[in-house]
Amino acid sequence: MGAQAAVPPVNLIQNGSFEENLITSGSWDILYNGQLFDWATGKYGVELRNQVAGDAQDGLNFVELDTTKNSWMSQTVNISTAGSYLLSFWYNSRPDNGTRPANTDKLSWSFAGQDGEVMKNYTSDNSSTWSQFTRTFTFGAPTSLTLKFSAKGVSDSYGGSLDNVSLTNITPVPEPETYAMMLAGLGLMVTIARR
Repeated sequence: MGAQAAVPPVNLIQNGSFEENLITSGSWDILYNGQLFDWATGKYGVELRNQVAGDAQDGLNFVELDTTKNSWMSQTVNISTAGSYLLSFWYNSRPDNGTRPANTDKLSWSFAGQDGEVMKNYTSDNSSTWSQFTRTFTFGAPTSLTLKFSAKGVSDSYGGSLDNVSLTNITPVPEPETYAMMLAGLGLMVTIARR
């Protein structure tokens, strides 16, 4: 039997790398509710950037949630199958924040009754490279949940960056050979039961 190519997991987050909105290289724009595809935003919107104050982790675009003031963004996710899911996102401190307050880049997240913060202290968490955050969730039944990100640092229009948000089903899928063995075993059990 020949080797089959692995099928990449489906990202349940829509526009997770913010590429659906077109923006010119070297520019930025503040997008308000209804303007950033697939995401709801707070009243101060989100700043979409393309090679301004850093580069994207994935693709060309990335976002900052401290526009003119701290803001937020959210998306409702429909989970149709019970199982284990991996939430992943990438974050980075803003490279021109060297003289800003220590907690200017702070980002918070919330999903499925859990929450947390990244880049709690710019002075110690400062990095010139993107960092990945991951968390695993298990759901026993189909559900709809909201994923939310918020700027929590000093509200000074110099926030941290966010990119490449994903939620994927990581529940192991049995190989076709496993199904064949299971069916053969069931057939054998039926034969034994009839005797």
